[in-house]
Amino acid sequence: MPTGRIPRALRKPRTAASQDSPIASEAASLVDFLSAAQQYDVPFLPIASQKGLDILGRGLSGGIQQSTADVVTALAFKEGVPSRHEHDTDQNQDWHSLITEITILQHPPIRESPRFVDLLGISFHVESTIGIERRAWPLLITSKVNRGDLASVLRNEQDGLLTADVRMLIFSNIAEAVYVLHACGAAHGDLKPDNFLVEETEAKEINCLLIDFGSSVLKGQKRLPTTNEPWNAPELGNSSSSLGYGELAQADVYSFGLVCLHVLLPIQILRNENLCLIRTPEQSDDEWANLRRRVKEAKEKEAGDALAARLSRVIRHRDVPSELQDLLQIIVATTIGPQSGRRTIPWADLLPHIEKYLSHSFRSIPRLTVSSPPLVSSSMTFDHSRHKLFNISDALGELDDTDYVLRADIANDLLYKSEDSACSTCRLQYAFNAAVYRTIGFGGCQDIEASQKLLAKSCKTQEDLESAIQEINAAYKLTGRVAKRVLDALGIGILVSSDRSEQYQISRRLPEAEQKIKTEIEARVHVFGETSLSLAKLRSELSLVLKAQNRLSEAERCQQVVVRILDQHFGERHPSSLIARINLATIFAKQGRLLHAEEIQRSVHPILAEVTGPEHPDTIAALHSLALTLVELGEFVEAESLMREVISYRSNYLTSNHPDTIIAEFNLVSILRAQGLLAQALDLMRSIDQKLTRIIGGNDLSKARFHLVRTLLLKDLGLLDQAMETVNMALAAMDRLQLPENDILRLDGLDMLASVYGASHNRDKQETILRKVLHTKRTLSDNDRELGLTKCLLAQNLLYQGRLREAFDMADEVLRASERSVTINPDNFITSVDIQATVLAHWGKIKEAEEMRRDILQSCKTQFGDYHSLTLNAMYSLGEFLSDQGDYDKAKWHFERALSHLRGTPQPGKDAIKVAKLLAINYREQGEFQDAEKYCKEAIVWATNAVGEEHIETLAVYHALATVYTRMRRFAEAEDIYANRLEKQTRGNQLEMYIKQSMSHLRRAQGRSEEAQELQVEAHRLMKEMLEKSNPDLIKMEGNVLCDALRQAETLTDQLEKEVLENIQLKKRVLGATHLSTLTTMSELAYAYGAHGRFEDSEKLFNEMNAMGGIEAVQSPDRYATLLAKQAEVYLRMGQPEKTEELERKALAVRQRIFGVEHNAVLVTMANLASTLHAQKKDVEAEGYLRQILSVRESKPMTDPQSIFSFLKSRVALGAVLYSQGKLQESARLYVGAVQAAQRVGLPATIVDIWKADLEHVLHEMTQQGISALELEEAGVTDSQAYEREDLAETQ
Repeated sequence: MPTGRIPRALRKPRTAASQDSPIASEAASLVDFLSAAQQYDVPFLPIASQKGLDILGRGLSGGIQQSTADVVTALAFKEGVPSRHEHDTDQNQDWHSLITEITILQHPPIRESPRFVDLLGISFHVESTIGIERRAWPLLITSKVNRGDLASVLRNEQDGLLTADVRMLIFSNIAEAVYVLHACGAAHGDLKPDNFLVEETEAKEINCLLIDFGSSVLKGQKRLPTTNEPWNAPELGNSSSSLGYGELAQADVYSFGLVCLHVLLPIQILRNENLCLIRTPEQSDDEWANLRRRVKEAKEKEAGDALAARLSRVIRHRDVPSELQDLLQIIVATTIGPQSGRRTIPWADLLPHIEKYLSHSFRSIPRLTVSSPPLVSSSMTFDHSRHKLFNISDALGELDDTDYVLRADIANDLLYKSEDSACSTCRLQYAFNAAVYRTIGFGGCQDIEASQKLLAKSCKTQEDLESAIQEINAAYKLTGRVAKRVLDALGIGILVSSDRSEQYQISRRLPEAEQKIKTEIEARVHVFGETSLSLAKLRSELSLVLKAQNRLSEAERCQQVVVRILDQHFGERHPSSLIARINLATIFAKQGRLLHAEEIQRSVHPILAEVTGPEHPDTIAALHSLALTLVELGEFVEAESLMREVISYRSNYLTSNHPDTIIAEFNLVSILRAQGLLAQALDLMRSIDQKLTRIIGGNDLSKARFHLVRTLLLKDLGLLDQAMETVNMALAAMDRLQLPENDILRLDGLDMLASVYGASHNRDKQETILRKVLHTKRTLSDNDRELGLTKCLLAQNLLYQGRLREAFDMADEVLRASERSVTINPDNFITSVDIQATVLAHWGKIKEAEEMRRDILQSCKTQFGDYHSLTLNAMYSLGEFLSDQGDYDKAKWHFERALSHLRGTPQPGKDAIKVAKLLAINYREQGEFQDAEKYCKEAIVWATNAVGEEHIETLAVYHALATVYTRMRRFAEAEDIYANRLEKQTRGNQLEMYIKQSMSHLRRAQGRSEEAQELQVEAHRLMKEMLEKSNPDLIKMEGNVLCDALRQAETLTDQLEKEVLENIQLKKRVLGATHLSTLTTMSELAYAYGAHGRFEDSEKLFNEMNAMGGIEAVQSPDRYATLLAKQAEVYLRMGQPEKTEELERKALAVRQRIFGVEHNAVLVTMANLASTLHAQKKDVEAEGYLRQILSVRESKPMTDPQSIFSFLKSRVALGAVLYSQGKLQESARLYVGAVQAAQRVGLPATIVDIWKADLEHVLHEMTQQGISALELEEAGVTDSQAYEREDLAETQ
């Protein structure tokens, strides 16, 4: 619980020093704190706390934050100086308390005891304050425990940890800690369960550690006490005077008794008597306040006997063992009952119970009294030889690895010390140190004038100054001084620095950091020269700051200098030199110079593994960096393998909940997503989600980054509403951080928001956002890659809107920035080429568009290899283009090559699914339906495994399979897929409109014309809602609607003709003049011209098509045959049967090849050809075709009106041909059967009447030829019952 603070009285200087009176001291400040840390060998660690994690506890000197930092061991950070005074004031001596805490924790007997928290080092935190001067405040870094504080453990005693043996062990640990502390001449001043931490080892051993010495006092000191009801001794409650070691040690004994009672007694027993001093979640503020008040009154009543008596009664509870009762009664009688001065810990009574739990060090460590902190030695009352001043020569390398604000604070504090130090000799030394710092620009710009004034004040010479500067340069240590004990505790051999550019970004200090660090660099270059080792860390940090601002060219130049400096001083194989190269490669990767980055990373990683070890954090970080570069290069399989290796290491050595582990997992999500393994990616994302709330807490920067990764996955999964919500959560986190408009993370977030709008077809909002981002990036950055990414997104947006020239020009800007080479920013380059090729195709420059795609494919093969992901992407693009142009053979060749490679991957993902589906569509269009079905089924298996049954990619493959079944006239199977797999599942997403369109085709093929029309209207409506006017699919659909109108129109109106002609022109511009959809609409209009007697217009249109080589170039046999049949029908109406016959023979040959002889399309074409032959008196051949048709139709069941009508129509046609050949009896028989069956099944009267009239002609001719009644009867003409029986048999 929070500790109440009482302002501390200033200890007056110039008071005689003794063991019984306070030692004189001056006000403490940052430099005194650093001096104490240096004297006690406490290292400065360049690691930062993870803000937003759970609070471990709170002490007088500040909150204790959890963290895992960038190292193996979980850490805890204690914030110092809560009052935020630059120096101790009359009422606050927080710096002195922090110095005292270091002094105690570094005292050898305490440091070596396992009962105290281990102080590993010191870090610094700069608050994100606005409107006031920023300052750096210290953080004491200790190892973090896994069971939390003792109060939490006791509160949750039902968890099963607190067995009787464990309770006694914890009691022993607490007793040992208090004994050692007091034996060393220190009183804690704030003993309570919150200030003990409990850890459990892998071997299930329990240890309890004492923490928070900010309220402590040493022998010879006095201070105002800390009050912390209900745990403090009664005499502290109203104390307004300073107390010394003796008084606070007595208070410790009292608090010790209370804590031990709560450890040894079950909490419920104390709760039942309203004596549980640990607050439970169920207690309200008022209930807790009342309990504290009653306990305080009991402490004060009857000189404390009242509380002791109540506790004694509780101890006699029947559930408490008698031996434990005796022990607890002794503890109450000796620690809680007596007044201050007479309390004691009954060690003789305790030892039999705790001896077996005491540590080995307890018996061997000498009880040396803690020396007063070095601040006291700065007093003018002592000999100056005992004074300790901060030595920058030993610490400059460590201080360079901290926030620039800290260096500025040190420089300013030295000036304060040079004026206000109590020791005149120290003032002179502080003035000299300040003169040195001003000369070398430490913490600010070089100020020679101020330096000379300080030098004069110090009574030192210019030679002394130059000698000191030379000593600093010679003594500079890049890695600082970190004891092996600390490194062992951290679990690493070399300390890993934190990336402070992230903190600068959060606090909106990037521009300020850049200016301050540049100022320091300029001063050191002037003093030490360009190649001084002291420049390496500052330049490296400057490089990170520039990179965070997206100024990559400057960052690269800066990092190149770092590499040269480190190579010169340490050689190329030193870890620092190797890490500097990895950082340089990271900049190259962000610039898009991916091959160069990869080359460096592959060469450095094995050396780093050899030098530092394969599992060193730097080695793993280098591996992580290489994996990210491989992702950008499209080497997903290797990138996935490396990222899994990184995750495995970090999970084992940093834990699975470590931020670095989670970052690697998020990167793996992106890799899986890029491979189309969305089911795996989603599973991993769900496991990450379970960690995030607890791990990142209030860390808005991490939240923003994680939300952006999640948005990508949700967008790919087609969950656009969730993607929109998530990206807005990321932007909201950035708003809370108040990131500036030109912050690179914010720009990434806006790019992501734009892409989600694009996926939702909200092109206007997408364009607005992209133009805003583009404007910011143009004013901010020289980074062609990031700038190019936004330009590509905008070019795609413009293309979707039909603004072709703008799209082409925007893509050209990207190509010029890439020097028209695929090696520079390959992703952006390939995307831009694809955009330009698409625009060229829209402009009708089909050959140029194809050539561009072939060129980029060849470039990718040359540069990256035949089966690199970038090469495969270029191959897909070319294949889709060729397929769309109807060049199915060439398209299939590319797709089959790609699929042969993708089949060899461990798990075929989205690319394999896409290519198999495209192959199926190509085979379908060429009438090779068995192959089309095979590829669809193979893709369905892959899609189900990779992205799941309900994913849009899986549904798209099912859709392709349904269209194959429709073309094969396997209507029941197609119907089943639409009903059970697609209709409900695609409702509300983009695939729905295509499903409606395909179902329309199915209904038309089934002869259900009205339903087909309704579905097409609905598909058209959805497309108009979801697609831009220039979208090729919408243009095709509008052409289909117009074609339906042409077929149904009784007259060809001027308006309808105008709309169809406009659609044809639009298709020519957008799709190309020889595109199948363009030719289909032209053919339908030509057919309509012919149907309405406009033969000249019809022929003119057909000639235009033929002149372009259009119909002959169509590689889809079915479509080709349909176009031929349309053209043949028109020529027939024009009275050109020879031309009609030629076209119909072509159509029949094509359809027989792809469908076989029994397919309905073949039978229809055959019937049309027979009709044309009959018109030319070629009745023998016509008869052969018609008998073949009847043979096929008679062999199949006829269960629907359309099949019955087709069968009867074929009989009538054969009857007509036989009549022409004079075969009257068979002709009459066929006519009679057709008429009677037509009447029976209810065919329209108009059809029946026509057939009756034809029958009358046959009968009349038979009569004219003198055929007798007997012959008629033999033919069956008069035996209606016989005809009926025969016809029923035939029509069943």
